[in-house]
Amino acid sequence: MRGADFGYISDVAPNPLLPKRVIEIRPAQAPDARDWLSLWQGYCAELNGRVSDEATNGRWQRILSPREPIGSLLAFSPEGEPVGFANYVLHPHTWSLRPVCYLEDLFVASAARGDARPT
Repeated sequence: MRGADFGYISDVAPNPLLPKRVIEIRPAQAPDARDWLSLWQGYCAELNGRVSDEATNGRWQRILSPREPIGSLLAFSPEGEPVGFANYVLHPHTWSLRPVCYLEDLFVASAARGDARPT
């Protein structure tokens, strides 16, 4: 998934009188640290999970490292606000020479749920 061309996922509004909403989905980058951390903390809080600062910082560094098989995709509202993430791990597959993607964590901020539906 690294280096893939991610772009925009838009929805088709059920009512043609409503404005069309567009969500940007792209790989996490170093300047996204605050946005990712805010979403990560919301995710952990909803699950009543306790993840140490050391583990959280380590995960973020692994997400940014091109040598690590872990990554994160971030979703942003049309206004540029972070609304969700998908953390994933690429790993070898026993039935193929190609890696497979394991979805580790998926989160959409409560304020953004039910707002825009990807097509």
